[in-house]
Amino acid sequence: MKTIYSGKKAQIVLEVLREDKTLTEVANEYEIHQAQLSKWKQEFLENMPMIFKKKEKEEWNCETFLGVSE
Repeated sequence: MKTIYSGKKAQIVLEVLREDKTLTEVANEYEIHQAQLSKWKQEFLENMPMIFKKKEKEEWNCETFLGVSE
């Protein structure tokens, strides 16, 4: 089982949200089970509002989240 870090997960979920490809196509491309990708997508969408909360926004580090600094 391969490890996929948070930044890469976010990039993969963003691909799904762009809707250029279906969830199935993205899952197949990254060799991820569709159910797992659906779970990541749901978790991503549920946690998006945290970005806009003032206190949490000050603690938010988008570069770390997207894996830019990895």
